[in-house]
Amino acid sequence: DTNVDLRFQTKGDGVHNFADAAVRSGQTTLTSTTNSVAIDLADNQYYYHLLTENTTLANPSNIPFGGQTMEFAMFVDQNSTAYTLGFGTFYNGIGSTLGAIGTGTGVKCRLDGIVRSSTWIDVVISNGAT
Repeated sequence: DTNVDLRFQTKGDGVHNFADAAVRSGQTTLTSTTNSVAIDLADNQYYYHLLTENTTLANPSNIPFGGQTMEFAMFVDQNSTAYTLGFGTFYNGIGSTLGAIGTGTGVKCRLDGIVRSSTWIDVVISNGAT
């Protein structure tokens, strides 16, 4: 059977679940038309968004928490005009204030998130080149 989840216990971090690649392959493309976009954590672990306006990444829906940790990645590209990306209250920097994505024209960014609780997500922002 290729539809199997891998589950193991780690010291101090709780339970990590790795979903079947056949189910989680690809990425979910997000669109924004009202200056806000949200991810559905039950939908995927990989997301993509092309900024076409100043946008807020709203708090996600379907946070799978109950002592479990979940990781996700979001890839953000700047359009031909540089825009900003704000964050909902659940998103936090690791040990400090959450940074900002690059605002240069055509900059590519990656956000890596770790869900720590139903209202807390650690995020690391990596700003790439154009």
